[in-house]
Amino acid sequence: MKVFNWFSNRKDDNSSTVNHGKRITVEKALAFDREAEKLGTFYVFLKHYVEFLLRTEKDIEAKIKEIEESTSQNLKHEQLVKELWILRYSILHIWLFELKPPKNQNEVKENITLINHAFQSVLENNGRFDYLSWLNKGFVEYAGTNELHFSNLKKSKSHFTGKLAERVPLIAFECTGGRLGGELHDFVIELIMTTIQKDQKAFALSDDVSLREEEVQNIRNTINGMKPTQKDFEDFIDSLR
Repeated sequence: MKVFNWFSNRKDDNSSTVNHGKRITVEKALAFDREAEKLGTFYVFLKHYVEFLLRTEKDIEAKIKEIEESTSQNLKHEQLVKELWILRYSILHIWLFELKPPKNQNEVKENITLINHAFQSVLENNGRFDYLSWLNKGFVEYAGTNELHFSNLKKSKSHFTGKLAERVPLIAFECTGGRLGGELHDFVIELIMTTIQKDQKAFALSDDVSLREEEVQNIRNTINGMKPTQKDFEDFIDSLR
């Protein structure tokens, strides 16, 4: 992270021997403090958000049981919960990069470090540290690259939207045991899309993450009107901004 690199590069300096250009002035110290405070605020915010994701895992499992009971059909619980975690982890990168747009590669690394540290801290404290390996592996598929760079951010964001349009129906197909279409399939897609929309409200610091009937109906219209296309998901993602 830039602010920590700035500090570490200077921690061995001797103020009596360094030249004027490298001396830690009051102006530099204040700038460091402002940036550290800003990054600390983002880190605390992300930790709270990851804790929200963890808390809602039980809500998702309850919703899966509700779907099974209403349709009298079974779902692959563990796989669906895991796929939702990967999707939520991936879309968090997009939202943070929009909230905190990087100006260079150092700031790209800064954003990624903030996300990873927040996930590591919360998951480790809750005995879920093993999540990180498959979260990162799943993220690569959505991002279309092994590593985000300042030069590939736009391409990666476009890839994410296309991959979202591809993966959501496929997740529903896989987690319903190969059923294509039908009530169970549609319920799973609705669960995925409502989860994303509730996440966005939580990310925007809304006190109420419940969806209005209009929002739920828009999701259902997308599902019922046609097989969702990339354009449908582009419109859906745009609606979350």
